[in-house]
Amino acid sequence: MPGTLVRRVAIAALLAAGLGPPAEAQRPGIRPAEPTVRFELFPFAGYQFGGGLNVTGGHVSLGDGLSYGGYLDVLTRKGTWVELGYNRHESELRLDNGFGVNTKIADMAVQYFQLGALQELKPGPARPFLVGSLGVTWFDPSDNLDGTTRFSFGAGGGVKLSPKERFGIRLEGRAWFSLFPDGGALSCGPFGCFVAVGGSALVQGQFSGGIYFGF
Repeated sequence: MPGTLVRRVAIAALLAAGLGPPAEAQRPGIRPAEPTVRFELFPFAGYQFGGGLNVTGGHVSLGDGLSYGGYLDVLTRKGTWVELGYNRHESELRLDNGFGVNTKIADMAVQYFQLGALQELKPGPARPFLVGSLGVTWFDPSDNLDGTTRFSFGAGGGVKLSPKERFGIRLEGRAWFSLFPDGGALSCGPFGCFVAVGGSALVQGQFSGGIYFGF
């Protein structure tokens, strides 16, 4: 009798601490509910801050402006998503020669192609998250200038607001880092080549939002 009582108390303590088997596992034929949404599509629009680089001949900068794109998220386990994304920032490339002259060189489309992961921090109708990604940035200038592609990564966070299971509002902020470790050229054309100082990184910030759809 005392041994039985001790066992019952021990089992009750384990269950209270969450160390015992879940209730579903104790009842044959009942499995935990499978998630009904395995994919999320998030088209977005936002505002992106340009950033700049020290180059031979001065300092080049990208203007602030609108950005847009989209992300496709694939659920790997509850709250964890693999994310494939595209982000485009319409901007302009300007050169400051260091003597008070700031000249527009060309219009510039800055395009990010990224693969990363998104981790939701808690469940519920408001789900904060962290996100990180790796990929490349394509700097694509107009006016017959040569562009360049650079390794890049991003990091940020935000929140999903989901009044319904299959759609909601997503708001986020990200920082983007495009690397120029070898002093590579940002662009070349009639104005010459603008070569970044070795070890430089172009840093951009972005705020965006939109409606996401789950399926």
